[in-house]
Amino acid sequence: MRALDKRETNPGIILNFLVNLSFLILCVAVSSAQAQFLVADGNSCPTGFHLASAEEVKLSHSEACVLASPGEALRLSGLASIAGASANCDIKELDLRILERSLCQSNNIQCADNEQLVRGQTVPDFCARVDLPEDLTSWDLAASWKCHENGNGGFSHFQYLHTPPSELCSAQSVITETNILGRVVEFKQVFGTKTLLCDDKVQPAYNEAGKIVACPFGSELVKGHTAEEHCAFYWEDSGLNTNAEQVCKNLGGFKGYQYRIFKDDYLPKLPNTNQLCGPDGNMVMIPNGQKTIICNNEQLPQYDEFGELISCPAYTIRVNGHSTGVVDHCAFPEGHFWYGLSPELDENDYLVEEDICFNVARRGSAVRRVQNHDGSITLLCSKEDFAHPVATEMEVASDPSGLSCESKTQEYIAANRQYSGLVFRSHCAWLPDAEQFIAEGLDINGVDVCGERSQPHSVFKFAGYIYPGGVKTPDCQCEGGGCPSSQDSGRFKGPN
Repeated sequence: MRALDKRETNPGIILNFLVNLSFLILCVAVSSAQAQFLVADGNSCPTGFHLASAEEVKLSHSEACVLASPGEALRLSGLASIAGASANCDIKELDLRILERSLCQSNNIQCADNEQLVRGQTVPDFCARVDLPEDLTSWDLAASWKCHENGNGGFSHFQYLHTPPSELCSAQSVITETNILGRVVEFKQVFGTKTLLCDDKVQPAYNEAGKIVACPFGSELVKGHTAEEHCAFYWEDSGLNTNAEQVCKNLGGFKGYQYRIFKDDYLPKLPNTNQLCGPDGNMVMIPNGQKTIICNNEQLPQYDEFGELISCPAYTIRVNGHSTGVVDHCAFPEGHFWYGLSPELDENDYLVEEDICFNVARRGSAVRRVQNHDGSITLLCSKEDFAHPVATEMEVASDPSGLSCESKTQEYIAANRQYSGLVFRSHCAWLPDAEQFIAEGLDINGVDVCGERSQPHSVFKFAGYIYPGGVKTPDCQCEGGGCPSSQDSGRFKGPN
């Protein structure tokens, strides 16, 4: 919660205030996203309400979402709709289905010149007289009554809440006092929407999996590592959630916020900053990325004295290596499969992602992660030393030729694609201990799979087997003046 600046201590102003010879003027330019929603049958709203727009619902996502039954969708204006929690409170800008019920929102309230609009988080919006200097935390009789009569406990506090940060300053009000001489004195320039918070506050909306899918007005989703993800009001900088609770209370206290950007593809996104309008009306630089809360006592990957991974924290997954040098590591489930967590933290003691195959193991690039039959996960690089059974099963299942090798005496050899525009066919080969075995590089019919693609000016010779992605593949080396260019087998952009 933000405290207001103290009133200027000019003696003349204080005197005017004490003798009560002044009156208040509130000059308002406030974006008053109304707090009160109701559901109506059909596609029309009662008097005093209008069909809510997608933009209005986005600002009060949690409040709107909980009014829809889990499996239904409510009509919004402009043929938009909002779904219930089981559909992750999704907002569709265009939904042509016939919907039986609609979401209505109260119309804007026009306040008198000496009053300001107060948004009710769990009560209808109302107009209230401005008392200077403004006190947001002292008990307020009128506000307490509004909380009680709506069944939301007692008065908690007032707070200026903000819409999502943008490059333009949005809601603001200038609270001024005009003394008996007609002199106007500015007390405070306030940004945001003054909001009444009762003891029973609006809560995030959760789906059936227990994930937050919508946050209350003026708040955003904040990810956690050891701490749980939660909703926090925009510009929150002390580790509080929207219930004014310390998220890191049982984890050694709040350390800071990290704006996490998950790396992906050839050129990972780099940290950057955006110039946005701050809560005081001044432009500030905010890092881009997902806001993540960091506590002092975070759970981190555990290693033994030899640097071998012992365990991963609950907010990560464990990924095992296959060949020598590909280390077992922890990884973010949302991260790209190329990257795992480094044992070393950065200068802020934050976790760092690194390219395991390319930079750590020097084994080319990551091809895929596979889930083993025991449930464990393995990372496979483009330069492995031996075959991986699950990766081989996946390759056989996706082979367009429908090739089927006799399991006891034959083995599957994948198609080689190490040259641009040239594919050496997949085939079955005799196992070395099979009675029919002749030599490596031959299929079960004795055909040299590399050599059959030779041309007058380019000869392909079998040079052994390689295991890109953990699948046995012939290494066909080209000799002569007509050899095609090598295929860059580096980056594979498949899913995890």
